Amino acid sequence: MTEETLERMGVMPSRLRRELLQEVLYLRLQQEMEELLDITDEGSLWCNRMVSPTACLALVKVGLALME
Repeated sequence: MTEETLERMGVMPSRLRRELLQEVLYLRLQQEMEELLDITDEGSLWCNRMVSPTACLALVKVGLALME
């Protein structure tokens, strides 16, 4: 999905398109992190026992903020 795709879909304010793209990126990163943690025993143990799922998602948000 690109900003141009969203524009063709009728999402007019460019600010809104950028916000939507950022949210899509966040959701993709969240999904990737969950999948990686699920396929590794260490990751699953770390996320479930050492850090709450909310804290795991907060780490993803921090990573997104650093990418900006």
